[in-house]
Amino acid sequence: MEISYFDKIKMAEFSGNTAILRKIAEEDDPFIRAIVAQNGDTPLSLLDVLSKDAEDCVRLAVAENRCVSPKILDYLSLDKNQEIIQAIYLNRNTREETLRKIEEENEYLVKDLKYYREKISFSKDNPSYS
Repeated sequence: MEISYFDKIKMAEFSGNTAILRKIAEEDDPFIRAIVAQNGDTPLSLLDVLSKDAEDCVRLAVAENRCVSPKILDYLSLDKNQEIIQAIYLNRNTREETLRKIEEENEYLVKDLKYYREKISFSKDNPSYS
């Protein structure tokens, strides 16, 4: 049975089933792989694979995922794509050492993001802050 493109997108976005997410992540379409990478239920092992994807949009989606591990973010911090570096800088799971490295190597790129990063750090420490 062939699954429609629309159904693949819905499964990529909303499925919590690891087997389904792994299968959908094999699609040739980078947009579908990016949606899998954004899904908070995507297992870390699959996010690790997607962090090495040839398409920038897929790696960016991994960097933006709120459930991605600091180790994967460390790996992605070597990426040449500026949007990915900015997403890593704003991800609350990024290690302090990685943040400092990004600030040193990309000061011009993240200078305007420092305020938002501080707000994220504050809200991470204080869950009642919105």
